[in-house]
Amino acid sequence: MDYLASLGTAIPDVLLPTIKTYQSLLSANKDAILSTPRETHSYGSHPRQMLDVYPPTLAAAEESRTILLFFYGGSLERGDKVLPQSNGLIYTNLGYFFSQKLNLFTVIVDYRRMREGASFPSGGEDVAAAVEWVKTKYGAGNGSRDVFLMGNSAGGVHVATFMLEPRFAALRASISPGVVGNVNLRGYILLAVPFDFQNAAADRAATLKAYFGDRIREDCPLGLLQSFKPQGGSPPKTLVLWGTLDPEDEIVQPGLNFIQEWEGRESLGNLERAVLEGHNHISPPMALGTGLQREEEWGVMIGKWIHDARRQTGS
Repeated sequence: MDYLASLGTAIPDVLLPTIKTYQSLLSANKDAILSTPRETHSYGSHPRQMLDVYPPTLAAAEESRTILLFFYGGSLERGDKVLPQSNGLIYTNLGYFFSQKLNLFTVIVDYRRMREGASFPSGGEDVAAAVEWVKTKYGAGNGSRDVFLMGNSAGGVHVATFMLEPRFAALRASISPGVVGNVNLRGYILLAVPFDFQNAAADRAATLKAYFGDRIREDCPLGLLQSFKPQGGSPPKTLVLWGTLDPEDEIVQPGLNFIQEWEGRESLGNLERAVLEGHNHISPPMALGTGLQREEEWGVMIGKWIHDARRQTGS
């Protein structure tokens, strides 16, 4: 982790060296990671609408009733549920950590990228479709399932779109805490998310224009929050995170802007925040499964936050 500081904070500069660093660290535990039980399913008609399910170790344990859906980052253009340049280790490591170490039912979701013609609100649509798949697949059995969403970077933009855009209100309401049903959305986690693009790098302009059109300011997560109208009832818990080595202009300040807007709206419920010491923009998901306490402590913290959120929302 100490090596990451020497890379700086600019996302293009840290990308490949960080992947290379964590691929090496994960290789020490590759047998356990690559042998993790995994099922692959389609959650929609598009070829990119696929997800990997990592069943928990102890299926009868209380924690195994919790489903964590993870949406990776990739600047709206890249990303896969298993990164091809990682020898199968990334993001299999995340599925391994949360399912085998924390006993959470873990789902890693592919979604449409720019090369597949993605444009707003396609990311939110894919989150919604994955949630619908979970609701159909696991909502018919005995007992309830608690659902948590986690989005990293662009994946967090898509999770925020699902949580804040009006067209997904009906689905959100159907899985809100307190609503009668077997699947309940208890919380969502936004990890190193560009909540607005006021200071986005110049080379991002074409991508942002292609995805958001002329509504970048209105349809970015901060813009959606500014126009969001709560549905009433008990809102899901919200956690915002970023690393100490995240870029100030593209991640940290937009995060502070989002938090300031949230805290000015009393009806939105509780928002918690945390800063991950020593992590850069892409390192947190890659650090899980290394077996190194300092690398994995943020994942343990997420497990505790999920546990507490389940209790606080009445599970």
